Amino acid sequence: MSLQRHQLFVSRKEAVRAIQDMALADGKRAVVDLKRSGGRYFVMKCASPTSCTFQVRVLKCSEVRQGFWISSLNTEHLGCTGVAKPTQYQVHEFKVVRAAIHSNARVPAGDVIRMVADLERVVVPKRMMYRAKDLCIDATSGSYSEGYNLLSSLLQRFDVLNGCTSLLKWEDGVFWGAMICNPLARTFRSCVQHVTGIDGAHMKHRQYNGVMLVLIGRDGNNHNIVLAVGLVPSETAEAYDWFLQGCHINGINLHGIPVFCDRGSAILASRFSELKLIHCTRHIVQNVKTVCSSAFNVDLQRLLWDAQRSPTCDSYLSALRILSLKLPRAADYVEAIDPGTWALYPHLHTTPLYGWRTTNFVEAANSEALPARSKDPYHFFVHQMDDMMTTACTHKKNARIWREQGRVVTPHAQCLLDSQEKLAPRYQVYESSETVLYIKNPSKSASAKRRVDIAARTCTCGYVLQMGVPCRHIIRALMTTNRMCELYDCFADFYKNVDRIWLPRLAASRAVVPERLDAAIAEKMVRSA
Repeated sequence: MSLQRHQLFVSRKEAVRAIQDMALADGKRAVVDLKRSGGRYFVMKCASPTSCTFQVRVLKCSEVRQGFWISSLNTEHLGCTGVAKPTQYQVHEFKVVRAAIHSNARVPAGDVIRMVADLERVVVPKRMMYRAKDLCIDATSGSYSEGYNLLSSLLQRFDVLNGCTSLLKWEDGVFWGAMICNPLARTFRSCVQHVTGIDGAHMKHRQYNGVMLVLIGRDGNNHNIVLAVGLVPSETAEAYDWFLQGCHINGINLHGIPVFCDRGSAILASRFSELKLIHCTRHIVQNVKTVCSSAFNVDLQRLLWDAQRSPTCDSYLSALRILSLKLPRAADYVEAIDPGTWALYPHLHTTPLYGWRTTNFVEAANSEALPARSKDPYHFFVHQMDDMMTTACTHKKNARIWREQGRVVTPHAQCLLDSQEKLAPRYQVYESSETVLYIKNPSKSASAKRRVDIAARTCTCGYVLQMGVPCRHIIRALMTTNRMCELYDCFADFYKNVDRIWLPRLAASRAVVPERLDAAIAEKMVRSA
């Protein structure tokens, strides 16, 4: 890079940056000489601790001609002992910095500093790198205030294209919250596991410190689906009321559906607390660990997990009695919790939980949303709409592939079936009638005998109801009665007939992403294939 006498610049800032860029290219740093600057001109000098001949004098143009121009310059660094020291703007302009931050907004500053040192041969202070990261993120996200002006149009367009009812709330002219629902969520009972999870996560944007609320479902291939997502000021009962009311308006019927959550006071105080809330066992373990400190060791934690998965009330109470003998404080805490809100046995033969006992699948969605959580509200919702579209497209592609492969059930369901089918042959069979059989593991006691009703497709082990997949006992009964042709009739609907369940609904949801409202508010609409 070079400068010339009489070179013209639009503004003082542009002139200063051009001179600093030339100095940095020479491995030096240029600064304004405050003692020799003033009025309609300024002088740039080298920041060398010893005397250096580098000097650029810049004058302001006349009132008729706007801008600044170089009146004299000496670009040689004779007698100089200065070193390169980039400004915050120069760090922001490094290609390596932009590439690293654009690919991952959460990249550690130390990693970027090492990249700059290797490629640019300059050392950047960590604080300056943090500021440069903020500049890059802000440049990507656009104007923060402009985003609020565009948010209403964004949500309206999303609703028009998808037949949804997004919510946008302002209080005293200030943004309070907004939420959108997945267009497929209205029919989620026939498309996904009958279990959901709800959680809150703090946003990571510099200027917006609200909370993301998300309602997650699991599809027939055991993958997450965002049913609804919103932004609220904080995780309060009022916020959950508003969010769940929005879900209800959009036809998401959670009545009778287990909703996994933590034991936070906000969701428990919500007026929707009459939902079938299932508390996360991991959070309960952590709470007991906080109450009892180091006394609640690994063995006692394992005992609490055993209590959760107890198939009967007696085995549940037995585990708690053992816990009370070893650590009464822990037992007192757990006994105060209704077993229907966290233990398996009250739901074993009534409500499927599909093997879930924590909010891990919801928190996994929170982690996946980290790039979106680093954005302002407008770009956050654009990101979520993009995600809904690509998820729908992925399901459509998978459904077509599975249909072409001749699959009757999803790969996840087939994997569950294979594990049960391997165990089935070792079991003994005692026939009671044409449809009722008793299945027993020869290595277990008589109390382990299971009753299978082929006509009703039920088994007293509870696996077929809990997982939506035939258990080893049902499989063994079908083998004995030569009715293996009925095996796939025992699967839950969301595992099978993927082409019938997914393809028509996805075809009806043509456009999940609304028009992209950039700075120019372009009239281009993005539609899924």
